[in-house]
Amino acid sequence: MTRLSIFRISRITWMKVRSASKADAKRIAEISRVAFEKAFRSNENADEVDTYLAGLDTAYFESSMASENCSFLVVSEHEEVFGFAQLIKKTPPNEVGKAWLKLERLYLDPTRIGTGAGKLLMQEYQNAARQEDIEYAWLEVLNTNKRAVAFYERLGFETFDTCPGKFKDPGAHDLRMRKSL
Repeated sequence: MTRLSIFRISRITWMKVRSASKADAKRIAEISRVAFEKAFRSNENADEVDTYLAGLDTAYFESSMASENCSFLVVSEHEEVFGFAQLIKKTPPNEVGKAWLKLERLYLDPTRIGTGAGKLLMQEYQNAARQEDIEYAWLEVLNTNKRAVAFYERLGFETFDTCPGKFKDPGAHDLRMRKSL
């Protein structure tokens, strides 16, 4: 995947989006931990969340950044990174013949939700996909994460499949959502 060279100042407010560098990996890992725990930790799944988050350390993100098929966008205010999107050139199972770019993760500092930062990252994700001649943007989101599902739907994503979720909860599964570009 061609390395993204994005640096855009939001017209919305004070936010900047740029391609992440290896120097951002530690901050990305911190944001991952805080955002994921806030959204998903419960008394019932604490061990599962801990196991999942143990794999999302600085070394994981540095390694991912070195991959040809992976890139990251970060959003910041006054040079302080407070959110990111991880993009992977990957086709969903059972889909062939089209170019796809997956949004692997989109995490924000929980205090920044509702500021437009998520929408800005999603716009840049789609712009990056178009630059690569990608036909579909796609993602997986936990069905019980109603706020995130509604957010992606507002941006034009539609559910096209389901798959097992990260946790053992029998009522939870991931929705696969896509948007034609």
